[in-house]
Amino acid sequence: MKLTKRRTSIFFTWFASILLLGTILIPPAYAGMGVVPSKIELTLDRGESEDVPLIIPNNSPTPLKVSFSTWDFARDERGIPYPIGPKDVKTFRGCGSWVTFASKKIHVDTGKAGKAVFTVTVPPDAEFGTYYTYIKAFGAPSPLKKAGVAINYIINALLLVTVGRKGGVPVLKRSAYLKSFFVKRFNFTSPVLFTTKISNTGNVHLNLTGKIQIKKGKVIMETIPIKESTLLPMNTFPIIKAWGNPPLFGKFKAEFTGNVGLDKPLTDQKTFWVISWKLIVGILGLFVLLIFRKSWKKIKTRLASRRNLPG
Repeated sequence: MKLTKRRTSIFFTWFASILLLGTILIPPAYAGMGVVPSKIELTLDRGESEDVPLIIPNNSPTPLKVSFSTWDFARDERGIPYPIGPKDVKTFRGCGSWVTFASKKIHVDTGKAGKAVFTVTVPPDAEFGTYYTYIKAFGAPSPLKKAGVAINYIINALLLVTVGRKGGVPVLKRSAYLKSFFVKRFNFTSPVLFTTKISNTGNVHLNLTGKIQIKKGKVIMETIPIKESTLLPMNTFPIIKAWGNPPLFGKFKAEFTGNVGLDKPLTDQKTFWVISWKLIVGILGLFVLLIFRKSWKKIKTRLASRRNLPG
């Protein structure tokens, strides 16, 4: 009984110490800074302008000074954005220069939401199609007294500006195709990876939603949803998904379905095998065990025969 009480006392002392250490070294829980909406889609004609409001909620423990700028970008083969220089803006359809801010800095108190307004003006000679940039919101350092550190917040809102009359004009081209759908067929380590690449060959951005269904025969083993993604014009967008808990062994079929607002969805399917390293190790272990038992029987037989020899 005394031993049990002692263990309980030690446990609660250890737990209280962890909590105390956490309050000293770890900042209090906070959600930080946000930006609403995170994606802005506009359709404007040449020479038109539109004012766009942007809400900045501040859930951090201190007031923030938020500044705004634009960030023109392109995406690499993995779909990761990287900044581009002025020489490449036209090639990659950047529209950061179309944006002007009513105020480039605002003050947002803790627990409040600030409002920024920017204006998008389409040049009169702009080509038809979608242009894009990031609206970057930068929260000035907010010192946390308990932690003794300063935190910056950088959040991007994607701005998509389609130049063309609302309702569409013939020069707005919407087209895409499924470039590749690849499955890691022989998987010795978990998970199984599915890599899909979709090429947007039009001049307008597309919004992708979809799923990957994994089947064994007619039985659906799992459905992996693909959250809404933006396909930028004249870009190839990669999607990488994982099947985290495949069976140890089997032949399966993966079916991809992607909807981008065209007449027909983009589809493809692949058959693949799963061979887990756990299964291989188990088979090898069993094989080694059988060989050992067989060899041991031979050794025992030879020892017994030697003992039975005369003289």
